[in-house]
Amino acid sequence: MRWDRALTVLAEHRGCTVIAGIVVLLDQISKDVAATLLSGSRPFSFGPLSLHLTQNEGAALGVWAALPEGLRLPLIVALSLLTLLVILPFVSSHLRPGAGREVALGLIVSGALGNLIDRLWHGHVVDFISLSPVIDHLSPVFNVADLALLCGTGLTLFNLRRGALGADAAAIAPIFGGPP
Repeated sequence: MRWDRALTVLAEHRGCTVIAGIVVLLDQISKDVAATLLSGSRPFSFGPLSLHLTQNEGAALGVWAALPEGLRLPLIVALSLLTLLVILPFVSSHLRPGAGREVALGLIVSGALGNLIDRLWHGHVVDFISLSPVIDHLSPVFNVADLALLCGTGLTLFNLRRGALGADAAAIAPIFGGPP
């Protein structure tokens, strides 16, 4: 892709770019603070949340953690890049332009980038938030990037369900329970 085309795409998705930049920054700062304050400490609980530092060697919720590192890291990085470079542009082209699309895509991009940065920099993802053990002792540990991915995916599905589709994608709406 030529640089002028890349800049045009960023300009067309200015809202997505701004949201992604802010959330990636918040994600990386929160991970650095967690690594500094929670390293070697006992979990800290407040209300429904618990904070404790973990290193996620696998993908979401520790999937693939048992794979050899020589296979696991390239596989997860490849899937992250596939999401960013193939799946998101496809989804974006099928959603009607607007704030809902920009917010959803910005959250998904920031979540994927935040965790990809961790994998490339540390070889694992830094997780530190979970539900309090009083509420759920089996709660997965997550981070700001994971929350962004979850919220962005939920917003995308909501947009599909309510019919915020471009004309060429209206045929897939019934699959998601949206109007035909």
